[in-house]
Amino acid sequence: MKATLRDPVFGTLTWDESTETYSGTVELAPGRSVSVELVVHNSDEFRPREFAAFLACAREQLERLRRDDRVFRDHAAGLFQKALRKASRPVPADLAGRLVLVAVEMDNAGITRLRYAAGELWPHKHVSFFLDGSDNIV
Repeated sequence: MKATLRDPVFGTLTWDESTETYSGTVELAPGRSVSVELVVHNSDEFRPREFAAFLACAREQLERLRRDDRVFRDHAAGLFQKALRKASRPVPADLAGRLVLVAVEMDNAGITRLRYAAGELWPHKHVSFFLDGSDNIV
């Protein structure tokens, strides 16, 4: 794999051979950037045509994240709400609005992992969930 990949959608991505991952930062919305990782399992067996198809799918998934941000944010809020209640912490009415998507990981098996943080509401706490190849939340 190339050490650096320049993509019109993802920008500059850097390859890490040990994790088989391209990583970088992408602007999800104006003024709102998120860490992104494209994980290429078995990269030594990956052909350029397969990688191009994976990259095209990853671009489509990023567009879906932009378009359906509220759906994913609401799901993350539900997970945070359960965690806050379990920890006997108050749940603010505007919980979904306080959440920040901090990382997106997409792999060539069609799985996308989204990781959200709640900032000062609960520092260092994150919730994650996955989207499968059919865009189902799992």
